[in-house]
Amino acid sequence: RSSVAIDLIADMLREGAHVSAYDPKGMEKAREVKEIADASFVNSPLEALDGAEALIVATEWPEFANVDLAAVKEKMTTPIVFDGRNLFDPETMATLGFHYHSIGRRRIRAS
Repeated sequence: RSSVAIDLIADMLREGAHVSAYDPKGMEKAREVKEIADASFVNSPLEALDGAEALIVATEWPEFANVDLAAVKEKMTTPIVFDGRNLFDPETMATLGFHYHSIGRRRIRAS
């Protein structure tokens, strides 16, 4: 089965990015995909964000929707979020200081 997340990871690795990935249901299968073998697979969403310059939300698990956004921002070096599932409220993200890109919705800038 094709996965947008796997395609994104493969593309980013080809461009030289360092990728940390977490998926509560798909990690075992992802580890078997040769094209993304250089990604770091971690044990929690927050662990994936240690020193991250950006976050890409490619799946819509409740675990992601209910994450502590203040902790997310604290873990990241640059609070940039690309939300491909529209899990978060754009105004909330702007208020918290994220540079939030919600795919398919208008952009709201951090204040």
